[in-house]
Amino acid sequence: MKKILIITIGVFTICTAYAAQIANVEYIHQLIKQKWDVSVKYSPDLLSSHAAANMKYLLTTIDIVNELLNDEKITDYGNSDLATTCAVDTIAVNKAVDGLIKKEEKYQFTIHFNTLYEKIYISAAGKFYLDWGDGVTQIIEKNDTSRKGFEHPNGVYENITLRIGGIATAYSDTYTVIAFNGAENSWSYIDGCLGCIFPTLSDGSQPLFIRTFAWNYNGVYSIPENLFDGITGNLTDEMFYFTFGSARIIGPSAKIGGRYLYEIWPDATAKQVGQMYYYCTNLDDYDSIPDAWK
Repeated sequence: MKKILIITIGVFTICTAYAAQIANVEYIHQLIKQKWDVSVKYSPDLLSSHAAANMKYLLTTIDIVNELLNDEKITDYGNSDLATTCAVDTIAVNKAVDGLIKKEEKYQFTIHFNTLYEKIYISAAGKFYLDWGDGVTQIIEKNDTSRKGFEHPNGVYENITLRIGGIATAYSDTYTVIAFNGAENSWSYIDGCLGCIFPTLSDGSQPLFIRTFAWNYNGVYSIPENLFDGITGNLTDEMFYFTFGSARIIGPSAKIGGRYLYEIWPDATAKQVGQMYYYCTNLDDYDSIPDAWK
């Protein structure tokens, strides 16, 4: 009688006959290297890399790969009910490597500093990631909404491309959630979704972007169309006050995603939104903005 191996992994089920080739340990490691460019050390308990692999070894190895790819442990398949001593075939290994290994996108926003004289300030609780663009990364876990500054650990202040990720869990009622402002800061490029890191929370709490990008005289050539995705509901007073105040924005940049802010939030008042570009210079389409929103 032909035996059938039925293995449930995550949200899908692998059903294959034992007629398929039983996978050895080496097959798992080589496949992971080929598809994910990650080299995982063989278990020291192995007598040979050619030994047949079981489900526990496969899932434990996948846990290790996920940790290497994400800089933290994100899965625990190796300790689940699926981690049995049953042998696995090559079909099962292929499906598991394709479906269970994942690299989470931590970084949603990028800003390039020609020169950075001040720290980056975050005034929100949550877990955040900073990638300074030269191999230096930081994981920040803030348990309160106090204003705290962060700088390059090695004292680098020029030509920094900083990527930021994470998710906020609470906001300060006083301080802007993140600040890149300061006349001495020279940044020229922003991209991505800042509102994805600091979104409207489930309880309706809104972030403050007061002076977030203010006083930059270097010149910003574009504003990302999805910069404030994640912001929903009713805007709070002065939520976007002076966000780009006195910044030198070059080109038709008063629109976000092809729409002016008063089109994105039609119920917002001029006080809430209109002062976002207060005292900006070089806005090619500034004259197109209704006076009530300037």
